[in-house]
Amino acid sequence: MMGYPLKILNELEKVTNKTFIDVDFVIPCWKYTNGLGYTILKKKIVQLGLSNCSLSFLPSSIRDLKSLRILDISDNNISLLPEEFGDLISLQRLHIYDNQIEELPPSFGKLVNLRELNIGGNKLKKLPESFGNLKSLQEINLSSNQLEELPESFGKLRSLQTLILGMNKLKYLPESFGDLKSLKELHISNNQLEKVPNSISKLKILKNLTITGNNLSYLPQEFGNLRQLETLYIRDNKLKCLPGSIGNLKSIKILDLANNLLTYLPDSFKELTSIEVLTVKENQISNISNLLKHLSSLYLLCIGEKLLTNDVEESLKRRDVQIIHKTSID
Repeated sequence: MMGYPLKILNELEKVTNKTFIDVDFVIPCWKYTNGLGYTILKKKIVQLGLSNCSLSFLPSSIRDLKSLRILDISDNNISLLPEEFGDLISLQRLHIYDNQIEELPPSFGKLVNLRELNIGGNKLKKLPESFGNLKSLQEINLSSNQLEELPESFGKLRSLQTLILGMNKLKYLPESFGDLKSLKELHISNNQLEKVPNSISKLKILKNLTITGNNLSYLPQEFGNLRQLETLYIRDNKLKCLPGSIGNLKSIKILDLANNLLTYLPDSFKELTSIEVLTVKENQISNISNLLKHLSSLYLLCIGEKLLTNDVEESLKRRDVQIIHKTSID
């Protein structure tokens, strides 16, 4: 091993029956095929790629990699992280998706320099309360787990910009969720949410929200405070109405309301003059012709049959609005 103090690599080579090489950069295998190797800086390992190595565990000696900044152990068979994992205090990027992890050790909260975490495709049912200590986190992917709740401490992640929570079993979000003041992207599709907390109105710079495939029957009146929102995908829920404050979302460009239980759209809907793509098919709305006249930026409309009067449909076509009656925007 080139004379470097790489005892941990020798140990891992024995466990995986693979040979690791010194590389310029450990590339996360979700973008590229090479996720195997290590990088040395000043005789210390700073990057380590162990993806797709048939690993079932990490040795406790992992604690010795105190200079490690990037670790990719994705696509293995790891079910448990050692308590010593929290000693990787220099870690900034951690890719651990597609394993069998059921819980994180309490020491996970010691990774205070972590900026990027991808732990999707595991079997997590909950997160430790110490998760809120990871205040440097900017991106989190927790999709395709079995999460039923988030800890109240989650709201302490105030540097968080992107959060992916799709394909879990969440029934509610903690009220502290509104404290994620840096959040710009939120994806929380295919959960079991029955409501969103009123505190979501505090996410002042949220631009993209995907919350499809839940059990939402209404949105809080405070939802209209998301004035920077540009895309909203909320199809496949049980929405019966929209709050009047929806008209405050003046930055919205893409809005997907398909497959809900809507019987009408509020008059304030006509204030959404920046909207470019609108999907309202598979609802119980009878007619929205009068509202559509005001949507001056609209260029793609996906709508059910007989929701437009002939004159409004002709008027939209003269504006070069593409109207799709039978398919939807995914």
